[in-house]
Amino acid sequence: MSVSNGQYIIPDMVAEWDQPLIERIQALPYITAVRVSWRDKKETEPRLELRTRRGLFVVDIARQRSHLSDAAINALLAEQHEVPLIVFARYITRPAGERLAKAGLNFVDESGNLHLSLGNEYHTFVLGNPDKRREPEHRRVGTATVQTLFALLANPAAIAYPARQLAQVAGVGKSAASEAKQRLLAEGILESVPDAGSRIVDLKRLESMFLEGYTQVLRPALVLGRFRSQERDPERWVQRLAAVAKEKEWRWALSGSAGAFALDRYYRGDRTAVFISASPKAISVPLALLPDKQGPITLFRWFSPVLVSPNGTPYPVAHPWLLYAELLQTNDPRALEAAGEIEKKYLHAPSVT
Repeated sequence: MSVSNGQYIIPDMVAEWDQPLIERIQALPYITAVRVSWRDKKETEPRLELRTRRGLFVVDIARQRSHLSDAAINALLAEQHEVPLIVFARYITRPAGERLAKAGLNFVDESGNLHLSLGNEYHTFVLGNPDKRREPEHRRVGTATVQTLFALLANPAAIAYPARQLAQVAGVGKSAASEAKQRLLAEGILESVPDAGSRIVDLKRLESMFLEGYTQVLRPALVLGRFRSQERDPERWVQRLAAVAKEKEWRWALSGSAGAFALDRYYRGDRTAVFISASPKAISVPLALLPDKQGPITLFRWFSPVLVSPNGTPYPVAHPWLLYAELLQTNDPRALEAAGEIEKKYLHAPSVT
């Protein structure tokens, strides 16, 4: 079934939230017809077919229903797109819009900000319209919710776990895990299934919520500090860390570019991010670390039993979702390229049936 309105056709699954944004595109003088189709068999990834007097143009839709952070933009830039992309957003700020347009990404939001470039024939750029509505404060996720989101991405089987077991995997309290799951049900990311508990029905939104939550909530909460070491070679420092951690029986895992390099020899960079179960005080002396707000070494608190990647590596490496999220914290093109490779190779979750 589909909704037909004048010169555009919209399947039922995208009509409610996407329709006003599609109408903004349809209103452009050079667009004669719009049709929504699908780029996947499960009909969860929509694309627009835009008819003009000079031919047909196809763009894939990327939904961004909440704040479009720098990390979210980095995720869009890191992905490899076979056809041009258009971001459907609640609101695009001027800095975000300028960055998206400079990168050649189209966008449209609820306030009328719009960038659409179709080959060399058509180009529209509207930016600076104010946000029509502020996101309610109560909708912002907490640390426990983001940890639960990570647990569901890292271990999809956890969706069927009892609250106590899900809490253990996420590294949160039982009540916090239950509240997080109820929120996901209320927002339509999960749905209840008779005799099976629940299932994920909007994986893209779950992923987007995790990435946004990692940047805005989880990462700041987990940071133990930034440091510099007397050892200038980052790989030699990691070798020293491995030896000390083994002796002290610390749990640890590399993240960011250091973890990506250990995982698949992606771009290394000069920064080293580490999840670790010890305190900064316990770590500083044996590893010769000095506090430095601009230091290349960032330590994060260990928070989950599924934190380590299941892929075999010389050193413990954080789960690919954590590697990916950390790589998106920088605008370094090589780091974003590594993020794109990790997304392509490791983060294609199985289809939900």
